Amino acid sequence: MVALLQVDRSRYHPSDFSVCRDAGAGVGGVQFDAKSLIIIGDMHGSWNQLDVDYFSQFPESLLLFVGDLGHGTKRSDLELVASLAQLRGPALIMPGNNDALHLGALSAELTYQMGRRRILETFKTVEIDFCGYSLHRLRLAGRDYSLISARPCPMGGSDFSFPGLLKERHLVDSLERSAEALRALVDRSEDERLIFLAHNGPRGLGGNSNDIWGRDFSLPGHADSDWGDSDLSDAIAYAKRQGKQVDAVIAGHMHRGRRQNGRPLEVKVDGTLYVNGAVVPRIRGSDQGELHHYSEMNLVDNQLEVSEYWVTLD
Repeated sequence: MVALLQVDRSRYHPSDFSVCRDAGAGVGGVQFDAKSLIIIGDMHGSWNQLDVDYFSQFPESLLLFVGDLGHGTKRSDLELVASLAQLRGPALIMPGNNDALHLGALSAELTYQMGRRRILETFKTVEIDFCGYSLHRLRLAGRDYSLISARPCPMGGSDFSFPGLLKERHLVDSLERSAEALRALVDRSEDERLIFLAHNGPRGLGGNSNDIWGRDFSLPGHADSDWGDSDLSDAIAYAKRQGKQVDAVIAGHMHRGRRQNGRPLEVKVDGTLYVNGAVVPRIRGSDQGELHHYSEMNLVDNQLEVSEYWVTLD
């Protein structure tokens, strides 16, 4: 479902604070307790103070950024991360391939900004952090999940992108080792139901240009047009073999944009909802004013459902 909305500020309840600390909550000791998941796709710099103000009014939701944050320059990327640190609700940030070059500096900037908030602010500080090869406890609309964040910075296809960076940060240096790391996170997960968060989606959902993670550009030497990640598809299949229920996989990377390639927001296969939140550009002009894009996942009638929205914020 796609909706064009004016901002209805009556729906927000800033007193509903949605993140709590729990010593037994998994990696980082944090459990997220959310009414919904807000998915913000590949921004490529399409983010401003209006977004900060708007999404800060969703403290009952967990924001999931699927990567490719800034324009690619160090300055623009650092400015965007500093902006994200102003959010008043919890967020997880999955680094994309465009974030790889400056990822160390971006992580340091976010750590600095969040530390500064903890010193200067007297109210309970929210969790805003980068993720990747990590396990998080999530209670979504009263249902318990383990949220697994997958390999950071993938470019898609059969290549293992940025091996030096991933070896340094995560001790992972190949697709095989990456699949092992993701399977280990599945083994550590305490909940029956899983949600995967990634930058790029899994392999196996089609190679046509209008498939959810199919390649829609020419690339000499690459005959295969299924641009999904094999380590992620391996982890999903492994989880199901272990008796886990994979309710959703959330990613981006393969743009849904003005080229009208027909790439869908979602597909559902074997009980798993796959969501591509990457609409580029996510801020566009219109007769109604500047429109900002996001998607939202909710638990409806015991099933996860996703809708996307274009909102005017000025």
